Amino acid sequence: YQWLLNNGDISGATNQTYTPTVNGSYSVKVTDGNGCENTSAPYNVTFLTVTEAGALSGVAVYPNPASGILHIDLAGNSEGRTLFKLLNVDGHILFEKQADSANGHYTMNLESLSQGIYVLQMSTDKQIVYRHVVIAEK
Repeated sequence: YQWLLNNGDISGATNQTYTPTVNGSYSVKVTDGNGCENTSAPYNVTFLTVTEAGALSGVAVYPNPASGILHIDLAGNSEGRTLFKLLNVDGHILFEKQADSANGHYTMNLESLSQGIYVLQMSTDKQIVYRHVVIAEK
């Protein structure tokens, strides 16, 4: 395996999987034992520029990187109900939960997810905030 970013080799990226670290066009070149090779179609990664500015007041997401349970502390959030969505790099919703911020603390079990970068979307009636969530090796 050789992973490519914008058609150029990514140094050291020779495993079966690769976690993008910057936005760009990613593909993978695979060579078999007979020297036959093929390159995948490119996949554009653009979510890595999501800003965390304007965060809901008093919200903490930890640990990050996580490997099992992700904690979301809503203490101090006075905006009422919060909708949580965890999305993969394709934008598919993996987890969705409506929570009342009055309870103060929420946990999300990430144990079934693969290592990589995900996006946590937290929204209220007034704003939507995104946080990168990194799932580390277990």
